[in-house]
Amino acid sequence: MTIQDTVENVSRAERLRILLGRAVLGLLGAALLFAPLVVAQGAITSANTGLNETARNAGYQTTNVSIPQFVGTVINAALGIIGVIFLVLIVYGGMLWMLSEGDETKIGSARGLIFHSIIGLILVLSAYAITSFVVGSIIKGTLN
Repeated sequence: MTIQDTVENVSRAERLRILLGRAVLGLLGAALLFAPLVVAQGAITSANTGLNETARNAGYQTTNVSIPQFVGTVINAALGIIGVIFLVLIVYGGMLWMLSEGDETKIGSARGLIFHSIIGLILVLSAYAITSFVVGSIIKGTLN
């Protein structure tokens, strides 16, 4: 068996999986490679970047962020990350479906991945909506 025979026996999905794995490892390696260069330039603070001055000129508050504002920012960031994860899962499921070559088991697993990622997104957004409604009602009830 030659190398050419081995390459031909590997399915497209397996080659794509290997390629994606190598791309992720390459990005992580590049991040680890360039991290010391960024740190070596000194600490990046708001004092030496001019961000506070720019924010004040734009009319934003630069100090004394309240706990609810901070929690809201963290929740929005988490929802953004969940949205990115959902997008990656949908694209990956679609690619698995397209590269299934008509194999019903591969199509079923791709369909299941897409279905479960949609269910996960619905659960996360419902939990956010319910929590937002309940907390909003409690706050309105205690302030009146």
